[in-house]
Amino acid sequence: MSVKPTLTAVLPVLLKPEYVRFTLEHLAAQKYPELEVLLVIPKEDSFSLTWDDLDLNIRIVKADTTGLSAAEAWALGVWSTTTPLVVLCEDHSFPQPGWAEALVQAHEGSWPSVSPAVINPTPQNILSWADMILNFQPYFQTPTGPTRTGMGHNTCYKTSLFQNKTREDIAELLRSETSFHLSLPTGSCYHQPRAVVAHLNITNHKVFWLHKLLGGIVFGGQRCAHWSLSKRLVFAAGSWLIPAVRLHRIWKTAQHYKDPDRRAVSRSLPYIVGGLVIHAFGEFMGYLSGPRGSRRAYVHYTNVETERWVYTDPSICAGLDEVGVGNYIATTVNQV
Repeated sequence: MSVKPTLTAVLPVLLKPEYVRFTLEHLAAQKYPELEVLLVIPKEDSFSLTWDDLDLNIRIVKADTTGLSAAEAWALGVWSTTTPLVVLCEDHSFPQPGWAEALVQAHEGSWPSVSPAVINPTPQNILSWADMILNFQPYFQTPTGPTRTGMGHNTCYKTSLFQNKTREDIAELLRSETSFHLSLPTGSCYHQPRAVVAHLNITNHKVFWLHKLLGGIVFGGQRCAHWSLSKRLVFAAGSWLIPAVRLHRIWKTAQHYKDPDRRAVSRSLPYIVGGLVIHAFGEFMGYLSGPRGSRRAYVHYTNVETERWVYTDPSICAGLDEVGVGNYIATTVNQV
């Protein structure tokens, strides 16, 4: 008798189908019978990927439109699921052993949102460290407990959070999960360090700066969607203080890391500072342009976000296998 799923992993296929294969292999390695994988593919995709060799409960949802964005794909998956829990997955984020079980156990609490811990699968690249720290530091070597926001694009939600919402409503929320989480009551997000993902980070300089600029525009524009003009102007002016505040928080937290991670963060500091300034400029633009500008920026942001395989140095990806990631986990996750 088959086990009824309790957790749906929504995995969009936005580029080449073979890009999701590595994530599927890591999902299969969970060996968690209550896990369902929902692949969301664009309307025009012929989809040649096979998974007969993987022990996974997989079903496919085909979109009714072309040119699907990540938020639209996740929204379609969330909207289509019947399980009590749903987790957003990416083709460049690889769940590690015990991830699914740890997320489900954490959701026994009342919080609607649970985030995993993150590790860097390409620790030899300094730019990848800057990218990871800027995006995910609150979920790196952090103890269990409530957080103000969750880890975007990898968060696990109670599906009841999206009850009575349309696909368009859900997509709007998932365009900027940080803004979405900030709109929830304090204490709605929870960090579970026993659920670990290895997240592929950007290693291309040009794309790194573009990603930070667009990310700031999307965040600012989404956050101020329902604000008055005067409030938007106040936050636009205040956005220039954010780099100093975030840098102080990043540096203070990094002092508690163990080597070699602490040394890596120190070496990536120039990129971290630059990324903070560029993101603040983007946020400034987002507050001024509002949600319309945010939606335009998100189209380009999605292209950057979903093409990490394309923009990552092949020599770095060559070592990105289960053994390499596993060895890094053995020396990193135990530090949490």
